[in-house]
Amino acid sequence: MKRVKTLLLVAATLMMGDFAFTQTWTQTSAPATNWAVVVSSADGTKLAAAVDVPGNPLLPPANSIFISTNSGITWTPSGVDLGGLGWDWNYLASSADGSLLLAAPFYGLLCISTDAGTTWNSSGPPPGIFGAEYYWTGVASSPNGTKLAATAYSQASAINNGMIFISTNSGATWTQANTTFDVCWSIAF
Repeated sequence: MKRVKTLLLVAATLMMGDFAFTQTWTQTSAPATNWAVVVSSADGTKLAAAVDVPGNPLLPPANSIFISTNSGITWTPSGVDLGGLGWDWNYLASSADGSLLLAAPFYGLLCISTDAGTTWNSSGPPPGIFGAEYYWTGVASSPNGTKLAATAYSQASAINNGMIFISTNSGATWTQANTTFDVCWSIAF
């Protein structure tokens, strides 16, 4: 009986300790919308989040990537304009310090920010075989942001159409890795 009481005492102590480490959640200034993805700097102070565009993805909102520089307390539109660049920013990657952000829509051009989301430039490989565009399936960044990777597939080929594109200069140029798989749905550094 003494062992049972000791076991119950230990279990109760562990359960109470578990409640001591719970967190309090507070609503932020981020708009109530359909969020698709969020990334964070290593210290959690710089965040970027992308809005999913339900319904008509060809008419995206003017500001569909939001930035926070104070751990999510306040959020501001990043200023990236989707005009003709694609739709639905489904994939984001961040350098460890949060200064470099890589954004990929499901279909269209990649975009890179080197100033934590203040300004954006289109980037990525040239159009695929016969002018086919890429359907992006994931992006990743090295901690310092110099090495970037993006996975995609193309409708140009039904077999072995999975692709990995690599940049070793923060997105200035991209090369396609030699692959023989169908589709890769995520990538990480």
